[in-house]
This record gives sequence, structure tokens and C-alpha cells, in this order.
Amino acid sequence: MNTLIALVALLSPQKPAAHLLNYIISSQGMAIGTGTADFEVTKTGAFQEIHLDISAQGQTAHLDQTYTYDEKGAPTKQTMHATQAGQGVTETATFSKKGAHIVGIVDGKKQSRDVALPAGKKLGDPSVFWFSKTKPKKGAKVSVCSFDIQIGDFLDETDTYVGDESVTAGGKKVTAHHLTAVRQGHNVEIYVDDKGQMVKYDDGQTQIERKW
Repeated sequence: MNTLIALVALLSPQKPAAHLLNYIISSQGMAIGTGTADFEVTKTGAFQEIHLDISAQGQTAHLDQTYTYDEKGAPTKQTMHATQAGQGVTETATFSKKGAHIVGIVDGKKQSRDVALPAGKKLGDPSVFWFSKTKPKKGAKVSVCSFDIQIGDFLDETDTYVGDESVTAGGKKVTAHHLTAVRQGHNVEIYVDDKGQMVKYDDGQTQIERKW
């Protein structure tokens, strides 16, 4: 189960949108799946959900995830439900200043654990609201501690607003805001629209493009 779920872990839209949108997912020039995403700026922060269906290496997988943020872009709750080859995993993470509390159900068995926030780190990511609520200046950069529910740990991440560029996504040429995200030393190129919704994603192996 880990191979395909590790792939879809890279496919979560980096930035949110105001309405449900559709995406085509490809790898090495071949379509391997579809996805949808929805985002709302709320009175207390923001809420995002994603749904992905992937077919690769003779396997199929479905992933549902939700993210709830406070007004500073800090996570308050994350949920995940993933299925592949008849196996299912459901996890819910809630957050405090000390870290994350995770409750999971794996093959019908309930499990729970706590993950401490690394020393000297704080939760909060202003880039969550870039373009949907705030307008960063070209070259703006934030370094944050984020939580990945699929690996169950906190990770260092740096997001940079490179500038506005012309890009082709889903067969359509558009002008979009170019972001570079660095996660665990790996660069991901992301293009978003004026509402902060992803237009195109490229990590060098997997591409996600909006279906217009």
C-alpha cells in the first residue's frame, strides 16, 4: 500500500480555492488519475479538502484528506482516508502547542499516538492564505514547520513566491503565480491563480494540471 499512497501524498494542492475544481494527474507523460479540490476561507481560518483517484503500477488507490487551519495558518485538524487493494487507513490528527495527537483505524483496529512538535518550532503558515486573502510581494519567502499526516510527522518547509509567469495547464495557456516549495530538500514547482487555487504542479516526476 505504501508505494501508491506515497505517490498521492505529493499530490495535495498546495494552495486553496473557493470552489470545487477538477485536475488531471500524469507521470512521465501518461495520465494516471484525477482529483478534485475545495477550499474556503472561514471566520476562524480556512478549510481545505482534496479527493484523489490514482491508477499506477497495476494498482488503484483513492485518497480523501481535509485540512483545517486557524487565522495564522496553523493546523487545528487534519483527516485522511486512503484505500488500496482492499486495505483501508483512516487517521485524524488534532493539534496543540505541544504537537499532534493522532487517532487512526488500520484494518479495523484503533490506534493512537502523540507526536511532539520539534524543539524551537511553532505552527503557523501565512502562505496558506497567499492570493486567497493576502497578496505577497515577489520574492516573499516563509519557512515553516508543517505536519504530514501520511507519514505522521512534522517537516520543515520553505515556500517562495517566484513571480507571475505564463504557463500551459490542461491545454490552456494562462498567467499564474509561480511558487517554489522546498520539502525535505526536494523542490516542487506550483502555479496558482488569483484565488490561490492550484493551476499546475510539477515535482519532476508527477504533474497535476487543472481540467478547465
